[in-house]
Amino acid sequence: MLTRSFSSALALFSSFVALALTSLTSLHAQTDSTLPNGPALGATVDRFIYEGQGITAVSFRFSGLRSRTVGSEIGISLFPDALQAGALYLASDLGPAFNVSGPGVTVLLKAGVSTLTGFGGGFVFTPGYHLGSGLIVQTGARWGVRVDLARHVYVSGVESTEPIWSVGVGFTGLARRVAHADQIPPAPQF
Repeated sequence: MLTRSFSSALALFSSFVALALTSLTSLHAQTDSTLPNGPALGATVDRFIYEGQGITAVSFRFSGLRSRTVGSEIGISLFPDALQAGALYLASDLGPAFNVSGPGVTVLLKAGVSTLTGFGGGFVFTPGYHLGSGLIVQTGARWGVRVDLARHVYVSGVESTEPIWSVGVGFTGLARRVAHADQIPPAPQF
């Protein structure tokens, strides 16, 4: 059962994705209007929701952007509430992400492995997987805003799984655009 605030966040995220997809008039190779290929490094504030309860995390994200192809996606989330209690809890995601690029926007369709790891008063390691999507909207030459939504499923026992939703909003730094050979000015003649 989804909470009211999470349902609102899910509706908002769906609206962003729908708007981005409608702005994609064609899937073409990288041009000056698409986000630059290369690493996108950023941070988001995420809300992890389990059984109607939520906890906030700060996530650090790496996305290997490659227009119309599969790139890599890595995320590590840190839970500040656990630090206050003297523990370190981390949620990590690793996997491929297919990049659907358009003018100034990229939609990431991602899946892969997930883990929950805890230190402090013992050690906890819970493996799992995730399915989700992300949206990066370019706001400047080398900056963008990102929104991420993922469904994590963790294996907590022999036959038991624990589904957790996460939704995050943040910023990302984009790679420097590489000039095409026909855009490079000629070398000065001496």
